[in-house]
Amino acid sequence: MALLILNTIVLVMRIRAAPDKPIGKGVGLVLGLAIGLTLWVPLTYLFGNQSAGIIAGSMTGIIIAIALELYSAQVRKRLES
Repeated sequence: MALLILNTIVLVMRIRAAPDKPIGKGVGLVLGLAIGLTLWVPLTYLFGNQSAGIIAGSMTGIIIAIALELYSAQVRKRLES
């Protein structure tokens, strides 16, 4: 759980420090999947089923990763034009 909080803090600090610069190709993917992996254990306890926890954590990580990559691409495109 500490890793989840740390990952989120690092991500928010990075975006706030340089909102006009893209995160970097693949960095959003790595951070999103790291957050998703960190959620596996808490979601396993929440759902009471290991498979459901892993699936929910993975889906959350994938959604966050896609959102971060789309955000980064949008910022990159804005900087180019």
